Amino acid sequence: MVFNPNAVRTDPASLQNNVNGAQVGGHRNLFTNGAMDVWQRGSTSINCAAATRTYVPDRWTVLSAVGIMPAIRADSFVPGGSSRWSLQVTGVSTGTTCRISQRIESGNSADIRGNKMTFSAQVQNLTGAAFTPRLYVNTPTAVDNFASVNNQISAALQSCPAGSVVGDGVVTRVSFTFDVADFTTVTTGAALGLEIQFEVPTGFLDAATKNFRITEMQLELGDVVTPFENIHFAIEMARCLRYYQKSFPYATTPAQNTAAFRGAAFYTVHTAAVFTDGVRIYWNGPMRANPTMTFFNPAAANALWRNRGVVADSAAVTTASAETDETGVNITNAQVAGDTVSSAIYVHWQADAEL
Repeated sequence: MVFNPNAVRTDPASLQNNVNGAQVGGHRNLFTNGAMDVWQRGSTSINCAAATRTYVPDRWTVLSAVGIMPAIRADSFVPGGSSRWSLQVTGVSTGTTCRISQRIESGNSADIRGNKMTFSAQVQNLTGAAFTPRLYVNTPTAVDNFASVNNQISAALQSCPAGSVVGDGVVTRVSFTFDVADFTTVTTGAALGLEIQFEVPTGFLDAATKNFRITEMQLELGDVVTPFENIHFAIEMARCLRYYQKSFPYATTPAQNTAAFRGAAFYTVHTAAVFTDGVRIYWNGPMRANPTMTFFNPAAANALWRNRGVVADSAAVTTASAETDETGVNITNAQVAGDTVSSAIYVHWQADAEL
């Protein structure tokens, strides 16, 4: 085949494909981590408690209505797809519905008012019977505060036939288009934020032998389902850090007593025994809001500072809200009698600024 640089395709389908597939069509996806690439909280099984939004891949929560449902990172199941990973949720004997959701802050959702949006996702159903998932679109009643929401859309998606095994090619790309103008003004609706929920209905996740996988989740302007936009891992990771950061290495699940000090915040004792000292943690890029801090002792099953020099615990970690901002947080230690000069004292941490 000889390439003709002067040949120009002007039919609508070709123009659309060229725009969507080229750089000019980039950053179409309003979701963060739609390919389920980033898993800072851990990629092994996470138990998702009933009636509790549990973060599994970054920015995505699993909500089991009844029963504890395990969720885990799994290989992608999309033949020829753009994603490497998927989210797999497994049922439980008492299981009913399960929702996968992401909340989008107002700074990103406000600009879509007055537009049509299209949701799409790739789904593999391994529950043993076809199910029809639902899409819910919610908006908060105050800017970026989802404590109370208004449901704007509840719609049935396409039926997902049951596959037999992973990789059998039985995959469904579900989609739905809605008009944001129907529920948004300059100061209401999506101007306050947006929550998108995908729900597997009751009756299909009621046994540990049943599961489903989902990936390539996309929310884009327009009323056409376009090819999934695969975003570079480094870019997705940077976007996720706005909402969640940790001191642990990427592959380490935050936990007490990991016996690993690498990455932890630390300082060297200058004044022995009971004395207040500490260190400032600087965020790896600005966070969305002042985060909720959780601390982890590297070498014991508690949240205390750990004196690595004398191999013993020190005191509890304290923070001051006045010293927490978009750049970082000051953490302090009142120290204990056994803390000697020149000892190194450590603590791991995670910072959560999710919506």
